[in-house]
Amino acid sequence: MSPTAAALRLRQAAARTEEATRARAATGRPPEKADDLLGTFATDGALGFDPFPFLRALHDAGSHAVVIGQVAGILLWDGTPDEARALRDALARCGCAELPDLDRPQAGYRVPGAGGDLCTPPCPGAPWT
Repeated sequence: MSPTAAALRLRQAAARTEEATRARAATGRPPEKADDLLGTFATDGALGFDPFPFLRALHDAGSHAVVIGQVAGILLWDGTPDEARALRDALARCGCAELPDLDRPQAGYRVPGAGGDLCTPPCPGAPWT
């Protein structure tokens, strides 16, 4: 799939999420409490979901992190100091109120419109370890 097609599909998915959650009230259910059927879409993380400012900040900061996930974004990164600087820069640009401890194999993050986990290769329980 071309980068243009992938970006279009992501924009369409974000628009569908916004449309489906527009009238939904917050329940207090965080993305960490997602179920196996509906995933993070059924949590409050889907309300106001807009990953594009953070994705732009990652790009502008020179990050090479791989982003996967539904509404809660999992960022896979290599754990190097250069990538840590890029991630911290992107998080700060997006208004992350509390920068995560990037010395851990897994750390949560939250920026307006998106949140999730930052995971390095030694992340416990990860299928790639």
